[in-house]
Amino acid sequence: MKIKLAILSCAAATILFGFALRWTPLILSGAVLHAIVGLYDLLRLYHIAKLIRAGKCPTEISNAEKVGKWIDGSISLTGLVLVVVTQHRASDGYSIAGWIMWGGAIICWFFSGIILREVGGVPLSMGYGGWAVRRGRNGRILH
Repeated sequence: MKIKLAILSCAAATILFGFALRWTPLILSGAVLHAIVGLYDLLRLYHIAKLIRAGKCPTEISNAEKVGKWIDGSISLTGLVLVVVTQHRASDGYSIAGWIMWGGAIICWFFSGIILREVGGVPLSMGYGGWAVRRGRNGRILH
C-alpha cells in the first residue's frame, strides 16, 4: 500500500511541477501515472471482491490508504477542472491531461461497481447518486 501512496505522490508532484513550469509533457506523465494507479486499483478490487464472495473481507483501512484516497481525489478533481477550463481547446495538452485524469477516474469508478456486483456478489445498482446498495422499504439489503 505504501508503494501505491508513493506512486500517487509522485503523480501529484509531477502534475504540480508541470503546472509550475507550464510544461504539458510533465502534466501528461502525471496523468498517465494516475491512470495506471486506477487500473491497479481495479485489479486489487477484483481480488477483494473474490474475498468478499468467500466471506473473508478485510475491514481495516490503513492511514496510507486514507492519504492515498485524498491524493487520488485531488488529482481527479484537478482533471475535472482542466476539462472544464479547456473545453474550447480540445487538442491542447492540458485538455488531454484533464481527460486522462478525469475520464480515467470515471471509467475506473464505473467498472469498480460492476466488479463488486458481479464478482463480489454485493447487491449494487446504479442510481442518481452513483452506486448504491439495493435495499427494500424496511431497510434490509436485497439480494
